[in-house]
Amino acid sequence: MPHDGWRTLLPFIIGTYKRGHAEVKQESLVAWYRTTPGSACGTGGTSANTQSHAQIEFSPLEVVADRIFYSALLTEYATPEVIIGSTTQKGTWRNLPASGRGIYHGSAPFNGAKGDVEVTLWREGNRILTLKGKGISGSCYNGVQNWNAWVGSTQSPS
Repeated sequence: MPHDGWRTLLPFIIGTYKRGHAEVKQESLVAWYRTTPGSACGTGGTSANTQSHAQIEFSPLEVVADRIFYSALLTEYATPEVIIGSTTQKGTWRNLPASGRGIYHGSAPFNGAKGDVEVTLWREGNRILTLKGKGISGSCYNGVQNWNAWVGSTQSPS
């Protein structure tokens, strides 16, 4: 699965690191998630941590969360909404920039829902960004969980 969407926010992050601030040239939305619930299939022998690095190993189910994660680079606050199949839920932000301008981060649980995924940001009743992602299902290739995240991104017109 491609992970290119994670690079979308890098220019802003690098600019902030180098200069202490960066412009928001385009509002952007990045979302990532696994396409099957963690317990839907076998682990395929995957463990969290590795004994070869003197780490205690445990089940990946103790580490992963069945959630749609999203980050947005915004000029001001917007309300997230997540649709999975026919289930719509208001998303939440876990981290917000102090000034209102910058990167917001949040997530929404699968809550057992399956189907196509859509993450939308709303501002003052207007849809500002929508990302349509790969659907969530209850089946896995060869019955083994794919622990890789599907990653997508979208940006406002420049």
